[in-house]
Amino acid sequence: MLKNNEIDFIDDDFFKYLPELEVIALDNNKLSDFPTSLHKLTKIKKLTYKNNLFKNIPEWVDMIGQTIESVLKMGIFILI
Repeated sequence: MLKNNEIDFIDDDFFKYLPELEVIALDNNKLSDFPTSLHKLTKIKKLTYKNNLFKNIPEWVDMIGQTIESVLKMGIFILI
């Protein structure tokens, strides 16, 4: 877990080396941007990120952990 560590930056490539991650807790840090490699994690089931300094939250963040079926029902498609 990465929560409660006053982290202000995570390199964009950080998560690409951790493809088996299922839970990521980024709560209570000083992050202002999401690392781009985060959206490529296919096994992630839960992402928490409260109490940070995010300026914008990408749309894909809200879809993390949702099943393909629920995403299709909402009519949301992401090309990666």
